[in-house]
Amino acid sequence: MAGSKAGSRFREGTKTAEGGTMVDRTFIQTLAEANGIAIPEERLEVVLKQYQTYLELLNRLDSLPLDMGAEPSATFALPTEGTGAVPPRQKR
Repeated sequence: MAGSKAGSRFREGTKTAEGGTMVDRTFIQTLAEANGIAIPEERLEVVLKQYQTYLELLNRLDSLPLDMGAEPSATFALPTEGTGAVPPRQKR
């Protein structure tokens, strides 16, 4: 199918959701209505492109070699200069 490789740009109706459902303007309209959202006709193309990008990113995440049993990190740290902690920012 044209445009099915991750990283490529997709035209209307060329990307499929999980389960093989064709993602087109009708799909987006139906999905929105099922969730109680009204999308104006002139906005459907923009939302379609956003949804296709979302699906593309999910495919990229699924392709990463991650251990499915790994626990998510509850904390994170920003890189610091040197070995000491960065002092808190002073208010001006």
